[in-house]
Amino acid sequence: MKLHLHLSAFAGPFQSDIRDEIISPGAWRKLIPIDVSASNEFMAAHYRHLGYDDSNNRYLTFIQDSGQGKESVMVDVFDAREVFFKKGKNGILQLEKPSLDGTGFELANVLFDDSVDIEWTNMEQVGTDYLPKLREIITNSLSSGSDGIITHIEFYHPMVRGEDVDLTQKTSPIARLVHIDSDFGAHDIEGIVNLVERNAIGFRKKCSFPREDIIAAIRDGKRFAVINAWKGIQANNEKVSRAHLGLLPAQYVECDHNCCVPKRLRCFPTFQPDPRFSRWYGYPNMSSNEVLMFKQYDRRADLLSDIWHCSLPSTQDEIEQENTLPRRSFDVRALVVFDDIIPKELDRYCDDRPRPVLTLEESGCFCDEQAEKRK
Repeated sequence: MKLHLHLSAFAGPFQSDIRDEIISPGAWRKLIPIDVSASNEFMAAHYRHLGYDDSNNRYLTFIQDSGQGKESVMVDVFDAREVFFKKGKNGILQLEKPSLDGTGFELANVLFDDSVDIEWTNMEQVGTDYLPKLREIITNSLSSGSDGIITHIEFYHPMVRGEDVDLTQKTSPIARLVHIDSDFGAHDIEGIVNLVERNAIGFRKKCSFPREDIIAAIRDGKRFAVINAWKGIQANNEKVSRAHLGLLPAQYVECDHNCCVPKRLRCFPTFQPDPRFSRWYGYPNMSSNEVLMFKQYDRRADLLSDIWHCSLPSTQDEIEQENTLPRRSFDVRALVVFDDIIPKELDRYCDDRPRPVLTLEESGCFCDEQAEKRK
């Protein structure tokens, strides 16, 4: 494959981790309107004590943004299949594909037997035929030596989504606004475990949930991460041809006024994504045997997470394309607990982490009002 160096670079969590981005010629790339208004309203309401507002210091900004509008901004979205990242190791330059612990997102293959036809609204079948495979994929991706031993993977909050919303089929609308799934730093330990336990699926419905074990592990300083696993579930196993999922791995670059911030806080919500290095990615035409995993939280501040995401608007040529089907997808989240203890200088779930000014109840009301306003 012939490669060329794109003019921009991919930045790691910290400035010293900036890595060059390689994009193959002719790769899928589109200029697409992205609506970040809800995200910026959320940050202004919850973290105004960090200096964010909804006019002069919006949390998410882009190079293409004139600074005047607060709604949709036209941004380049790149095909993540055709992206490699240059990473030096022991003085040797290597090319690597996106990965959960490298870039915060990863595409994987999940193979089903020909005899298996999953009804995605049947959570018992999902727990039997899909989650064991997903568990193995996550384990293989995140386990690396003694520092990557996983003790728990708990799946929760399953959701079938579609452009053609059908409440009789338990289908929810696709998420068109840029968001992250949850602000985990706002929760205490019991709050996180309650969230997972209340929405747990799979075999946990029939046996005990390891509540006390997980609470003890997090309290002892052990690493935990939250993964969103997203896949297309088109009729007849067709590829997802429109309303692809877009991902924004936020890149944080140090500068003079924030270099004194402890490393454990050099991430969301203290740091803002740098628009020079934060780029949107997508995986067009995902097959029924592919699953896109992306991090929504990682306790290690030096590992990229907090991936902002949304459904990319379907372009007119996609909608008019012959035999194009409205998007249907299934997503589920996973709480992953590791056996390794986070070094204090990298532990973002620390006692002095920033907390929102709104209580969880107030935050819920705020989000409900946002949703009502945008109906």
